[in-house]
Order: sequence, then C-alpha cells, then structure tokens
Amino acid sequence: MIDTVAAFRMKTELLCKGLYLDKTLLDHYSKHGISYGRKGGAGPLGGRYFILEDNKTLVNVALWDKPQKTNLVLREKIDNFFEVYDVQNELSFGKLKLIPNPKYYSPEYITSDGIQMKKIALSIACFNRLRRSWLSPSFWASTKSAENSSLFSILLRLFLFVLNLYYYI
Repeated sequence: MIDTVAAFRMKTELLCKGLYLDKTLLDHYSKHGISYGRKGGAGPLGGRYFILEDNKTLVNVALWDKPQKTNLVLREKIDNFFEVYDVQNELSFGKLKLIPNPKYYSPEYITSDGIQMKKIALSIACFNRLRRSWLSPSFWASTKSAENSSLFSILLRLFLFVLNLYYYI
C-alpha cells in the first residue's frame, strides 16, 4: 500500500510521462482492452484510466508506442494489477488497475442515424472543455486587448469549436 504523498508523486509522473507499451506484450494488452488510442487531432488524448495501487487514486495515462517518450513500461497483468517498470532506474515503479471503457464506447452502440455513441461522447467532452474555458476570466481578458480584435477573436474561437465538433461527428 502507498501513502498519499507517494500516490501524488506517482500520479504526477504518470500524467507527465505516460507509459510505453512493450511491443512483445501487445497481444497481452489487447486481451485486456489496451491499445495506443488516438494518434492525433483535437480532444482527449486517447490514453486509458487506471487506479493506483492505493485503490482510490484515478489517473488518465497516455500510452506510447515509442520507448523514447517515457522511462515507464507497462508490464504484464498479475492478479488485478499491471506492473509498471522504470527502465531508467531499473526498478519497479508501482502497480495499476485498469478501469474498463464505458459500454457505450463499443461499436455496437450507435444512434438511429448510424453514428457511434463514442463519437458523440467525445464531442460532448470537447464542448464541455471549451465551455469551461469560455467561462474563465483569462479567456475574456485575452479577447479585450483591442476593441476591433475582440470580435474577430471570438468568431475565430467559435469557428475552431465548430471545426472540432465536425472532426468527431
């Protein structure tokens, strides 16, 4: 069991560095529903949610296909936890429990128009992120620098928002 400070440090490092998926274990990862996720575009990174070994700290971790991106490697699942190994320091980093994807992320969940529910969920997440940024004082302070540019800035952000929604739908 890890204490609060250790969990905070572990979560911070996982958020900043992500995990390398060892190519020799791709079949093992696949059996447990783990893949690299999205390769680009706007919106959520496409990592996976895990719970730390304290069984209460949640972290969304980027999953990499290049070992140069991180020193942390996701190893095999033992019991309910995946082992994380630190190749730089040559020691065990900790254990992670995979959180299953929501059922509506499965391809069989579609709307009557044939749109995958996962795409709608990602669009809503993107909208909520933009809505929160638009409500922040720093957003509006950046648009008030010049009277003429503020309208342009708002229209540009609206255009980018619509473009982002189009990407997911």
